Amino acid sequence: MKPNSLTTLAWVFANALLLSALFGLETDINFFSWNPKWGIQTIGYIAGIPAVIVFHYFITRATRQRTTCIIALSTSLLVMALAFFAAQPEPHGTGWLARTASSPGWYRWGRVLVCYFPFLISLWVLRRVMRETKYA
Repeated sequence: MKPNSLTTLAWVFANALLLSALFGLETDINFFSWNPKWGIQTIGYIAGIPAVIVFHYFITRATRQRTTCIIALSTSLLVMALAFFAAQPEPHGTGWLARTASSPGWYRWGRVLVCYFPFLISLWVLRRVMRETKYA
């Protein structure tokens, strides 16, 4: 495989890792109702999120092509949009699988803030690559 395709796959993989860490955290503490239990699995998901963002930073150093930047920007935009749509309060109800309380706002909007980092990093990379290819 070419280095550009490996870098593109790394961007997609990093965004998928971020989504999986957030999904795991969501299912662990907010699946049926807001129940923040602090087990080793929850701590692992929380520790994995900054590790994935650092992984995004290291991918930026290897990104040199515009097409890779466009794919990175689009997948990061998709992650950001998914987090934004999931930030709405969960509906309350009665019956089986009904929620008694929504998750707190700091938790929902914190997920959105975490998902903005890959988007901002990919914008920074696109700007850098555009500047480098303009003068080359």
